[in-house]
Amino acid sequence: MTQYFNSLNKYWLQLDKFDNIEWKCTEDSTKYKKIVEQKRLNKFLMGLNKNLDGVRGRILGTKPLLSIREAFSEVRREESRLKIMLKPAASNLEHSALATRGTSSQNFKPRKGRP
Repeated sequence: MTQYFNSLNKYWLQLDKFDNIEWKCTEDSTKYKKIVEQKRLNKFLMGLNKNLDGVRGRILGTKPLLSIREAFSEVRREESRLKIMLKPAASNLEHSALATRGTSSQNFKPRKGRP
């Protein structure tokens, strides 16, 4: 996630170098920056994996929209939460499989006279 976000930021910084608009009105400049920020937020959110659809929907549903950095923090938090939730499930499944395997091998007794 961090690598994806950093790649986008690097790309956007390069684009910003070529953005030499001289504004006569600071209000127009502020509006333009807000539009660019929203487009970048959408680009970031649309590039997320499907397992993060929930957090994407929550971010898009906030009014006013979060900044890109705030959205990134939300996505990282959700990604961490999902990893923590899935980790115990995976270890429980593994433990269960080992317990079942151990139980069945303990109960197995070869019959005499059979190879």
